[in-house]
Amino acid sequence: MKVLDEHILEYIWDETLDRIAQETLVTYIGGSVGTYSDDQAEKKAEDFAILSVSRLIAGSALSESQFRLRVKKLMAQGILLQRIGPNSFVINSEVIKYVAVQAARCWRAIGVPYGMDDTGKACKTLPINALPRSIFELKTNCYRILRSEYPSYKGAENE
Repeated sequence: MKVLDEHILEYIWDETLDRIAQETLVTYIGGSVGTYSDDQAEKKAEDFAILSVSRLIAGSALSESQFRLRVKKLMAQGILLQRIGPNSFVINSEVIKYVAVQAARCWRAIGVPYGMDDTGKACKTLPINALPRSIFELKTNCYRILRSEYPSYKGAENE
């Protein structure tokens, strides 16, 4: 079976959603968590979404060399944007901003705080054991919400 560019992009979008769901929950030293405001999430959206070729090869249904070549081709077409180094990229889509904001809202909806505390010197946090379920389960739920609301990086379905 031929792996089309669209299949690769669907896979990359899926991994992007998963990464954003994970990166919008900040885990601090000492076992506490926090998240972002809508503004912060929108500004940091691309940072949350950066992927690396080496982490995606296994699920790509292609050999390492073929996957690298296809990613480079998609970068040359402007569909993927190179970041950090030659093997890191982000999908070129404005939808990423909306996804990041929605992910932060998912975390806030279950009580994860954001912003600075009253002293203005530390971020507001919640003890990890105060979360309603395991982090893995909560991240999976956040990913599923994002996947249902943003099925495509193209955004036409979402506007």
